[in-house]
Amino acid sequence: MRSIAHALTTAALVLVLQASAAAGGPVAPCSRAALQEIPSYGPLDGPPAVAVWRDVTLDGDRGCPDGLRGPMALVVALAGRFRAPGTLDDMAQRAGAISQTAGLRYWSVTDGAWRTLLSEAFALEGPDLERRRADFSAAELLSGRVLYTAQRDTRSTDLNLYRLVGRRVDARRLVVESKNLSPIRFLIFELFAPGALQAAHRLEQLAPGVWGYYGVTAVRGGALDNETKSFVNRAAAYYRYLAGVPAEREPPLAR
Repeated sequence: MRSIAHALTTAALVLVLQASAAAGGPVAPCSRAALQEIPSYGPLDGPPAVAVWRDVTLDGDRGCPDGLRGPMALVVALAGRFRAPGTLDDMAQRAGAISQTAGLRYWSVTDGAWRTLLSEAFALEGPDLERRRADFSAAELLSGRVLYTAQRDTRSTDLNLYRLVGRRVDARRLVVESKNLSPIRFLIFELFAPGALQAAHRLEQLAPGVWGYYGVTAVRGGALDNETKSFVNRAAAYYRYLAGVPAEREPPLAR
């Protein structure tokens, strides 16, 4: 997969963060409603476009596998296009390769440096952190079944349990949605309650070898002071994983 030629400046991102709420509300990527998605795709092989909202209601519908809708404290949306060979099943295989997300890097605004996002990640047989299994196949990911994963975020203390639901929309599109089932803690402090962190990702084959990504990260509440740029960079880390771009090859979206 080719590298994304990154041209986004910090000043441009600041304008996005300040102006995005005025243009309209966020749209869940799994929605079946004919709503305009904000932002539109960024340039092919360029940086993903970014939009951010505070204290908004996310209007999902029954098309969202796990009901990604309702009042949110923070919503971050990324939309990008990239070149990659393969089929929709190949993309589903990549999304189901949970163990490969261990070691993902993101730009830490706090540290002013690249930092490991997940020190540990693996698939589970069920909602039990002790029942580790191999990565999900494309067929499993696209089945619409409830799947379970575990992640250890380097900014939290515990191994955290997540619910994952994916489906094939049609021959060209897939949607994957996730949310935390366990509380996210740092030491004795609860940062996010169960269900507070939700995300939905859509991959669409726009042309042979060209893919479009639209993803939403939504936070119902929790420790959010000065965390907006962190959520942007964390979302970008997963986008770069799907696009096959090493994180540190590209400048961060937010500094």
